[in-house]
Amino acid sequence: MLKAYFQKEEVAEAFVAYQAYFTNVQTAQSVSLNKQMRLHRKPLALTWVKRMAAVAAVGMAIVWLSVPTFDAPSEEELAYAAFKENMFFMAHQLNRAEQDVAYINHLYDKPKAYLKYE
Repeated sequence: MLKAYFQKEEVAEAFVAYQAYFTNVQTAQSVSLNKQMRLHRKPLALTWVKRMAAVAAVGMAIVWLSVPTFDAPSEEELAYAAFKENMFFMAHQLNRAEQDVAYINHLYDKPKAYLKYE
């Protein structure tokens, strides 16, 4: 029905743009080839070789992209690591010193509790 409608010369103005499509479809249907065409088939082994090469290339790309790269740390990173290590060592030493002082104070206060001064 659409084909018959658009083949008319009088088509509504809203559908004039679509009329060219239907006339081109009819023209394309009338074109024919009289020459026999022969398709050349590629050897099956060559097709499989290409497919396997493509799979291998994709596999190598995935492996290459997934291997992490390790960069050498910069001077700033090394200095920060050394500073951090020294600060942890200092904090540990200060905590031990504080515990020792607390123990000494405990020993100092203990005899006074048991001694009676007259």
